[in-house]
Amino acid sequence: MRVRSEGCNEKRTGWKEDLAKRGKNGKALEEKLEIPVTFLIVFLGVLCLQVVAGITREKYVGDAWEYAMIGDSLFSSGHFKLSDIDSPIKVWGGGDYRGFVFPVLLGLSQHIDEILGIASGHTWWLVSSMLYSVLFLVYLKFLKDFGIRTNKRFALLRNAFLVILLLVFFYGLIIYPLTDALAAFIAIAAAEMVWVGLKSQGRKRLKFFFFGGVLSYLAYNIRTIYILEIMGLFSTVLFIECGSILRKWKEGYQAGRRKCEECGKSLLTLLFMLAGFYIAALPQVYLNFIRYHSFAPNVRVKGLMAQQLWWGIGVVRYGTFIGDDGIHTVQMTFQDGAGVAIQTALESAGYTVSYKSYAVAFFKYPLDFIAILWKHVWNTMFILFPETYVQNLTIDRSIYATLGLLIGISFLFLFVEDLRSLSGRLLKNADRILLMISLLLPTVAILAGAMEERFLLVFYLMIYGRLSAYQPSSGERYSRKGIFARLMVALLIAFTALSVENGVLSGLQGMSGTIPLLLHGG
Repeated sequence: MRVRSEGCNEKRTGWKEDLAKRGKNGKALEEKLEIPVTFLIVFLGVLCLQVVAGITREKYVGDAWEYAMIGDSLFSSGHFKLSDIDSPIKVWGGGDYRGFVFPVLLGLSQHIDEILGIASGHTWWLVSSMLYSVLFLVYLKFLKDFGIRTNKRFALLRNAFLVILLLVFFYGLIIYPLTDALAAFIAIAAAEMVWVGLKSQGRKRLKFFFFGGVLSYLAYNIRTIYILEIMGLFSTVLFIECGSILRKWKEGYQAGRRKCEECGKSLLTLLFMLAGFYIAALPQVYLNFIRYHSFAPNVRVKGLMAQQLWWGIGVVRYGTFIGDDGIHTVQMTFQDGAGVAIQTALESAGYTVSYKSYAVAFFKYPLDFIAILWKHVWNTMFILFPETYVQNLTIDRSIYATLGLLIGISFLFLFVEDLRSLSGRLLKNADRILLMISLLLPTVAILAGAMEERFLLVFYLMIYGRLSAYQPSSGERYSRKGIFARLMVALLIAFTALSVENGVLSGLQGMSGTIPLLLHGG
């Protein structure tokens, strides 16, 4: 009897080992397939969306139409010529207030369409699908490296969840040839390169910093607000490198030669990053030289950021209505009465649009200003116009409003938990925190301007990434009081957000018809 029992135990043990082995093999296979399958999911998802939505050249409006025209200008002489770049809209320096990167990509795609004799826009569908697929993989690595995505279970499902959220809430940025999604993903890639560079050694370290500089410039050239990310990344690298040198000195590096070597490595790091930045900028430098006799790498926006901030005083939300025919275009400005009064008062006093005027407005009317910025912040919880160019204002947006609240409130609870876990370890995570601040600086800055949903993409990619990582721990238990407290906080946030947003939407100006309330159709 004893021998028989031992034999049974051996069989049971072998069965468990076999099951564990299969589980490990399955997990290894999933990890092996994650990158190619995710690439395929993003590629097919983006491409199918574009095919189904059918946005081709004749349907381009607004910025998409302008970028297409700038792309055409590159071939106005019969062949590609960078110096011919120009915009049909003559503001902020004409074609110069748009960088060269996106028009070149779009212009080449349109030229291929022309050569092949196919509808203008089809090549861009393929090119953009490839670009977003590659950059999405870098985005996933960023989430893992920064500790936003620590859970490795069900990775493919989590990745698919991210793709679905992106295509549901920001599909307008995909179906139109717009810069926002591309710039956002490249900005994330730049932060990832700098992060990997900080954790690497030798030539590999220099290589990553070089490509960090390249990508940071490309993001800026596509969307100039990312100049703030560049400033943040360079400042972060400088801070961390200087801190590293000081720590090593304190640890006993007393030899002068050793000190010089450490300083030299840090200086070389910054030089490689700057070299990458400037090499990527060479086409823009060329344009600036032949037009303005300047070797500067900047896109000549001529006060665009100051104008954005000024608009943000009187306009708490902004969008574009194109009508059902896709031709009639009207600015959707959701005005704030107090903000408009501030602008009128300053303009009557002789102030013009500038950073100085914005600062004067803030210090002269601080309480009104805080109230306006408060509305801007609450706006971030609602992605109500995912189509970007709105065709129908009478559609009930309550589903998007509800989903936005669920996502926003869930993220806030997770964020509070993350802050608790980070308490006492802020110095150890200083590099992560500073790089994240650098990445989000453009989003934070633009919140003070006339807020458009597309400007929030980087911020929401971080939110979606955090939500995709959530999994309740086996020991996670809440008391009835804890559950009730969380429910009350969630309801309070939802009530406040809905109240503020309804007030914002009621301020629509410049067009007839009814703007939908959050919980009702037109």
